[in-house]
Amino acid sequence: MKNEEKDIKRDRFGEEIQESEAPEVEIIPGEIPLYRTYGVTKKYRPRLAKFNDLLAKSLVIFLIATEVLVIAVVGVSFWLFSGELIATVVTLILATLTYRINTRIPRVRRKFTKTLKRLCREKGYSLEFKRGFWSSLSWADKGELDFVLKAERKTYYVRYATATKKLSTMSFLSKSELVYTKHPRNNKFTLIFDFKDKKKTMHISFPEYIDSADKNSVKAILINPVPMNIEKKGAFGVGMEPTGTGEHMFGYTIFNATGFIETLKRESGRS
Repeated sequence: MKNEEKDIKRDRFGEEIQESEAPEVEIIPGEIPLYRTYGVTKKYRPRLAKFNDLLAKSLVIFLIATEVLVIAVVGVSFWLFSGELIATVVTLILATLTYRINTRIPRVRRKFTKTLKRLCREKGYSLEFKRGFWSSLSWADKGELDFVLKAERKTYYVRYATATKKLSTMSFLSKSELVYTKHPRNNKFTLIFDFKDKKKTMHISFPEYIDSADKNSVKAILINPVPMNIEKKGAFGVGMEPTGTGEHMFGYTIFNATGFIETLKRESGRS
């Protein structure tokens, strides 16, 4: 009897613990029971995604650093052991590429200005610049005009709108406001680092002395260089819709360089 009492298991209150008659769950070696894995994947998934993102960024940084190091080593070796003629040619090529990339805006603007001056001389139009060439590359928020052009029947009061980046959008929201958006290039580098659009609000205003009721006075916004997209507020103020040169809205007219030149050429042919 004493041996049997020793085999009986009791809890802390002295009650007898009944053993379950349910069959034991057989665990196959190498596998984890379902009740132990439930919710684990979901719980640690954000941490795993963050780790993968960090790993991808580290890999990109490592590859960029490796490329820069290789280029530097090759460049130094090239300058030390190559001839002066080859080195000069390579330098000129690199300098030309750098120049064209970094001077796109003034080159495009100067080309348009030359075309405009030549046309005004041929047609006898009056052209008066209100701002200098370099200052005209920046947006003026105080109602400043860039130039005034008097054609045969109309006078154009012109403000420049400069798209500093090809991959961008100009959105005309109201009479006094537009939003300029720079878009990141769609490649693996920008996707990994999650680059966002950069938006800048620009205020539009023209001098008060311009008579808006005068049909011969044209308030013009000349976009040069042009962005990838130009859009305006949609019908009934809902959404946005594409627009372009010659579009009249909010009391002014939008032009690109080609559209403005063509409009001036047709001006002299009108009766």
